[in-house]
Amino acid sequence: MSNHNPNGTTTQSGLAVAQAAPLAMVYVEDRDSEGVVRQALNDLGIQAAYFGPGGIQGAITDLGKRPSPRLLIVDISNVDEPAKRISDLADVCEPGTGVIVTGEHNDIILYRELKAAGVFEYFFKPLLGALVSRACNAVLTGNMEQRALRTGRLVFIGRPCLPPSRPRARRAP
Repeated sequence: MSNHNPNGTTTQSGLAVAQAAPLAMVYVEDRDSEGVVRQALNDLGIQAAYFGPGGIQGAITDLGKRPSPRLLIVDISNVDEPAKRISDLADVCEPGTGVIVTGEHNDIILYRELKAAGVFEYFFKPLLGALVSRACNAVLTGNMEQRALRTGRLVFIGRPCLPPSRPRARRAP
C-alpha cells in the first residue's frame, strides 16, 4: 500500500521515495500558447507533459517542491522584471533543465538578458508550432547548441547602412 503526499513523495513501508519529474512541464498563461505547445509535444511523442497554472510564478512555486523536468516552458507575459524572475527560477531549477520562455514582447534586450541567464530560447507570441517543436526537440535530445532558429521573420533595428546615392554624370552625345 502506498500513500501520495502533497510534497511529491510516495511512502512505501515507511520509506520516502522521490517522485520522478515529468519529462516536460509547461506553465503558459493563455489557451492559444497551450494549444501550440501541446501539439508540438504530441508531435514529438510526449503525451505525459505536465501543464500547470500561473506562468513563471507557478513554475517557481512547483519546482520548489518537486524535481525539475528535462524541459521547462514558462510564460513571462505581464511579469515585471522578467530577468529577475528567471533568476528566481534558476534558484529552484536543477542543472540540466532546458528552459524555453514565451512572452509578449519582441525585445532584443530582453532576449539577450534571457540568453545570458541560461535560457535556451525565447519566443514571443503568437507562438509558431514548428519553432516550438524544433526547440523542444533540441532540449529533449540534448542537442542544445546555442544557435539561432530561423523564425521566418526579419527585424531591422536602426536604418540600413547604404552609401548615399549620387546622380550619374551624363555623357555628352
